[in-house]
Order: sequence, then C-alpha cells, then structure tokens
Amino acid sequence: MTMTLILFMLRQLIKLFLSSNYKIIIFNFANNNIHISAVAQDSAISAEDNVEAKVDGDGLEISFNYKYILDVLKALRHETLTIELSDNCLNPIKVTCKNLPDYIYVCTPVRTK
Repeated sequence: MTMTLILFMLRQLIKLFLSSNYKIIIFNFANNNIHISAVAQDSAISAEDNVEAKVDGDGLEISFNYKYILDVLKALRHETLTIELSDNCLNPIKVTCKNLPDYIYVCTPVRTK
C-alpha cells in the first residue's frame, strides 16, 4: 500500500468529514486493490478512491473512524505498510511496517450495518 497516495486521498475525504457529522471511512480489500470511500449521510456528499495493494486472501469490507486510520498513517510515515485482517469485519486490524518492527498499531473497526 502506498502511504503517500492514501494520505492524499484521506486528506480529500477529511474535507468531506469537516462539513458533516459522519466520520466513517470504508475500506474494501479485494483483487489487489483497496477501495476507500465515505458517504456523508446528512448531506448526500460522497468521496471515494482506489489504491493498488497486494491483497492476499478473500475480500473484506471494513469500516473505521477516519481519525484512527489517519493516526496510524501519520505515526508510521513509511511507504509500505502491512495490514493484517481477519475474516470478520468487526475484528481489529493490525498494522505494521518493516522499518519499525517493534511498532504494532491495532485499530478497532466500527459497526455500520
């Protein structure tokens, strides 16, 4: 996953969040792609983007408060991150990077359905 692209895209989505009470970002992992989207339910505004990534296993859609994802990207500041997912979209994810082997970020998703 390319952090530069994700940070740029998240900044664009944050503009959406600043005008809305909706703070959820949705990641859909499938077919060597991460589809990232958000919809402001109170204003019918939406934003989305795709990032190429190596995705192993079955696809999964998982939702987070965007602030938590932004925190990990700011803290790691590395081009390549590893995100470990389970088969359940309600289980936490684990984010690591090779350059900081002692750093493990755990982020709990939010229920959206």
